Amino acid sequence: MRCKRVTYLFLLAGIAAMVSACGGGGGGGGGGGGGGPAITAITVTSAKNPVLVGSTTTITANFANNIAVGSTVNFEVSGPGVLSSATKTQAGGIATVSVTSPQTANVTVSASSGNFAGSTTVSFIPLPATARVVITPQAAITSLGAISCDLRSDVPVTLIANSSDLVGVSPQASYPIGATISLLTDGLISASGVNVTPASNLFKLLFTVPSNSLAVPNFSIDQTSVIASLVNPAIAITPAPVLVMNPTYYDSTGKVLFP
Repeated sequence: MRCKRVTYLFLLAGIAAMVSACGGGGGGGGGGGGGGPAITAITVTSAKNPVLVGSTTTITANFANNIAVGSTVNFEVSGPGVLSSATKTQAGGIATVSVTSPQTANVTVSASSGNFAGSTTVSFIPLPATARVVITPQAAITSLGAISCDLRSDVPVTLIANSSDLVGVSPQASYPIGATISLLTDGLISASGVNVTPASNLFKLLFTVPSNSLAVPNFSIDQTSVIASLVNPAIAITPAPVLVMNPTYYDSTGKVLFP
């Protein structure tokens, strides 16, 4: 009988230990739940980047209809940035706010509503003296014969030079050097079947920015205008290749202002 009672006591002690362990685990789980649900990232974009110091740009937060129409969106800004409003009521999954900076700075604007949040960074810079635009293909192209596209600038700039790093390739254009333009059309590279990669410079264009300009020029490629043809086989590329545009802005001393 003595042996049986000792065994019984050991069983009780084991059960008590198990209950205690389970209780501790539950407490830990509750603490983890206190951290709240995970944040889902949203897309936040700026209408312009870079932006002239003292000017404004519109920030758009796209919640993709994941929050109810009329929900309040909270905006926050870093550094010297100033928002037109800290909160906005969105419609159709989109909320916008304007941001400015009185000084040269990289400003991050964050937007959140419920469990959804995202951010974007905007660079405010002085008015550049020159801007260099390099255009490359997004993907490799074999036996490229010719390629053309339309390059746009939202501020008139003056073309002072164009070139290409590709050996045996002659960049041409339907606009004269020295012309002040806001749209460059039909830029053309003629070649005898060159192979290009995403690291290949199809176009390198250098512009001056008028000293009385009221904004930093922002450049863009009209992807619907891109036309490319191959030498072997002698066909047009369908679908047309996507081109990537990389601008660099300089002050009058040649110092890089952006990026």
